[in-house]
Amino acid sequence: MTTILVADDDAAFRGAMRVLLCGAGYDVAEAATAAEAIGRFPRAHADVALVDLRMPGDGLELVRALRAATAIPIVVVSGVDDETMVIDALDAGADDYVRKPFTAGELLARLRAALRHRTVPAAGAAITVGPLVLDPAGRTATLSGRGLELTPTEFDVLRTLAEQPEGFLPTRELLRRVWGPGYEAEATYVRAYVHRLRRKFEEAGLADGIAPEPGAGYRLALPAKPAAG
Repeated sequence: MTTILVADDDAAFRGAMRVLLCGAGYDVAEAATAAEAIGRFPRAHADVALVDLRMPGDGLELVRALRAATAIPIVVVSGVDDETMVIDALDAGADDYVRKPFTAGELLARLRAALRHRTVPAAGAAITVGPLVLDPAGRTATLSGRGLELTPTEFDVLRTLAEQPEGFLPTRELLRRVWGPGYEAEATYVRAYVHRLRRKFEEAGLADGIAPEPGAGYRLALPAKPAAG
């Protein structure tokens, strides 16, 4: 059974989430503070973390700590509808940002979208774009022979761009293919993930691996041949 870790200091909210999520077929583990969530996470064997940004102990720090320890999807919930906060949460390692108040249907749809990134597809041929090699079956990536540590969502963003004939995809289409229908207006998500991927490319010795097309979308901008190691 899929387990969801609900980290929120509001006992009433946790109770409502338990009723909703258990009714939808999920198992639930609860934490009232960031420290409790970090301590409970290994024992809970959670498949998804649902984190309130305003919880005691700093929700953003909890997102960072969880992301450093695991690649499971992290869905942030917050009453703050501010683009800066959304970017901060995504840059800390969150996969999605759900604004309170939300409907039960919206939250369940977001959780299903997050879980899709954990699905391992059938074995297929490796995707090679210049020095970048993606293994869809193993969901691994190398750049100029060096391994890239990617979250499931980061891998999906990179693979979706790599699968395009010229490496280009409009922002709305990238959102639809990676996150699913209903995310087409969340351009902030793409900006945050492209920023994270470019940072990892730079750490691997390649600057500007993904180029924005102003007002249109993004394109892989990789050299034709692997860079010298």
